[in-house]
Amino acid sequence: MNAMIKFIKQTAIEVGHTYGKRRMQVALNSQGYNMGVWSFLV
Repeated sequence: MNAMIKFIKQTAIEVGHTYGKRRMQVALNSQGYNMGVWSFLV
């Protein structure tokens, strides 16, 4: 879980905080994290 949070934070910084939840989901899925669009609300 810690690695995923670090990946999310690093990705957000790299893209200038312009990714919404759908693009972030694609980025997470491409790295092997099986996330749904609404998983960010939990």
